[in-house]
Amino acid sequence: MATFLFLNDDIRDKYAKLYLEKKGHEIVNYYIKNKVIDYIVLPIKGIQKDELFENLVKENIDKKYIVYNVTSYMLSLKLKYNLTFIELSNDEEFNRVNSLATSEAIIKYSIEILPIILKEANILILGYGNSAKALVDDFKYFSKELLVAVRKEKVREELTNKEIKNIDIQDLKNVIENYDIIINTVPALIIDEELLHYISPTSYILDIASYPGGVDYKKAKEYGVNAFLLPSLPTKCAPKSSGIAYAKAIERGVDKWKN
Repeated sequence: MATFLFLNDDIRDKYAKLYLEKKGHEIVNYYIKNKVIDYIVLPIKGIQKDELFENLVKENIDKKYIVYNVTSYMLSLKLKYNLTFIELSNDEEFNRVNSLATSEAIIKYSIEILPIILKEANILILGYGNSAKALVDDFKYFSKELLVAVRKEKVREELTNKEIKNIDIQDLKNVIENYDIIINTVPALIIDEELLHYISPTSYILDIASYPGGVDYKKAKEYGVNAFLLPSLPTKCAPKSSGIAYAKAIERGVDKWKN
């Protein structure tokens, strides 16, 4: 059995810790100098520049760090101190559960903000990664029209084979005004100042990409565009399912590292 120090981030950690404790592991919630710790679990969203965190790292260079989202700051510390990262970003089962929870939360959010029923709405999804795939699977049944915008021709072919309407992301300005809900999943600036000019004032942009998102929020506010950055949605919808899936991902990551 192992000892895990959790640097608390969100409610998913609560359920992850309960699961690991039931499996016989020891959970530590606060750093105590000279306490025997095997693994330090970092926040799922990662850590931005933090002097206190770097001080902790300096005292725990020999520990194994369990990470999901590796920020540039975390990567710099890894290289500077030769840290061991057990990375979970490619854990398929955790990503699957997280994506399902995210999709359910977006559906709930869309129902709450739209003045029309969801099945009368035109939905535009930007990107086709894990979260977008879950969104596409759900919105196929909860929309009047669904369009997916991507960059790669290979991905467009995949979508076409699945009979999912798609478009090159470079052509968004030609169609974007027709959509009631625009969901961005791409962690890069997609909806820039130019594209904002083409968006209807009655449309809603729901941005679930990693911080800082894929929208020019300063210009969106200036132009009166309804744009919302919605991070960590699984904390608001099904945090228990996501937290248990995270704990199991931690176990798989540790086992894989050991072997």
